[in-house]
Amino acid sequence: MKGSSPQHRLNITALFILLILSPFLFHNNNVTVESFSYHGSSSSSSLVPLESLRGKQEYADQRRHNNNNIRKNNNILNLGTTRVSTYNTKPISTSTSLSSVSAAVAAFPSLKDVIMTCLTPTLLGFYKSEYGVSYGYGTATAATAFLAYRSVAMVGISSSASPLAGLAKCQAMAVIFYGIRLNLFLLYRELFLPRFRDMRERIEERAMSKGGRWKRTPFILSCAGLYVGLAAPTLITTKLAITSAVLPPTSCFWGKMMMAVFRGSVYATWGGFILGAIGDLTKSFYKATKGDDYLVTNGIFRFLRHPNYTGEIIAWTANCLAALTATAMCLKTAASWKAFAPSLILSMASLPGIVSVLLAATMNLEQKQRIRYEDNEDYAKWKKNSWVGLTFDLSAWSK
Repeated sequence: MKGSSPQHRLNITALFILLILSPFLFHNNNVTVESFSYHGSSSSSSLVPLESLRGKQEYADQRRHNNNNIRKNNNILNLGTTRVSTYNTKPISTSTSLSSVSAAVAAFPSLKDVIMTCLTPTLLGFYKSEYGVSYGYGTATAATAFLAYRSVAMVGISSSASPLAGLAKCQAMAVIFYGIRLNLFLLYRELFLPRFRDMRERIEERAMSKGGRWKRTPFILSCAGLYVGLAAPTLITTKLAITSAVLPPTSCFWGKMMMAVFRGSVYATWGGFILGAIGDLTKSFYKATKGDDYLVTNGIFRFLRHPNYTGEIIAWTANCLAALTATAMCLKTAASWKAFAPSLILSMASLPGIVSVLLAATMNLEQKQRIRYEDNEDYAKWKKNSWVGLTFDLSAWSK
């Protein structure tokens, strides 16, 4: 491990462990279950959790009472301060109790949780400029997705009880996978590849030449805001999954079509992140075994020149589309759309931001390869027979 002292490796490893623990440090567990209520009635009074009852007749009477209260209040569900209207009037699922749903609402991350979880790792940019957009990026996205996943998983809302629950958890797991995978890959490069440490130091020197560390504040805050936007789609679908556990979405043609699009979007999110992981793993393996100057044209690179960036573009786009389709499937009234509008706007605003960064990175790497391997016959042949991926240059998409 040339160029890396034991103390440096220890510091980096300790920093990585701190990043993994950051969501537990700021998650607010003091939310009261009483904040969950149906419009016009409290969960502690009019609606009694089904598990608390004894006797078949009492169970049946209370279940009928609960369902009547739901219908009487126009099927409007209050989640904290968010009102969610659904399409139909199906009664409460016997496999999902109101106490479970209220516990999920209590566990759902607040706005403060999300902001702190995204901001805290991004503050590493004050230490090393590159860390705010590497470790900060991976940790913020994974940690917020974890908080969303836990709000559903910890109370056992099953896929049969909520049609969205299984897919919402699958979507959150995709983002968790991406964040953890990215951080592990960055840690490997940090500890074992001197050229990446040199690159990090060059980035830091350029940043310091522009002024002190505090001058990075606007950039760091903007990055944290972007990460909050990237977390929003997962938070939206998770909240809708909790809602649909009590009031399922419509089963008409429109609902089925939106469910199919939602399912495809979740699978595409996984596919994009896995494509990026395969690209990083393939390039790292061949660079490590054949040298830094080796032109990687093996595996997925035989067909796609920049699978990591293209995979991320696909994944984040599909992640945003999943939130939009889930919302279209579950929400009916203008009031309910208005309640979710800030999160939806944030999701759609962050997507062009991350996509533009990835498109620029693709073009930058393409240009570097062109300069470095322009006299290499293998490069010319590879370029002719492979796809560049998604870039700002639309004419290059077909090349």
